[in-house]
Amino acid sequence: MHKLRVTRVGGGVGLCIAELLNYKERPDLAFPVDGSAESVFAEVNRTKQKNEIVGIFYRPPHSNFIEFLCDLDQVLGKIDRENKLV
Repeated sequence: MHKLRVTRVGGGVGLCIAELLNYKERPDLAFPVDGSAESVFAEVNRTKQKNEIVGIFYRPPHSNFIEFLCDLDQVLGKIDRENKLV
């Protein structure tokens, strides 16, 4: 799965997950489109354990670091409330 940049040319992030795993994309966990970073997240369904959240994000060097930390804190808070592995 991937997410391309929409505000500029080039860039984006991608996440490779083995086809044998049962997973779903989690766009609700992504950083805001015009936010401090680009990201994509997925939830891997596990039968005998807690589901696991995996993701990737990229913060461009010129982006606002404080804004990035706030965005990251919001994403981690959402995951924590769901009581899933990261």
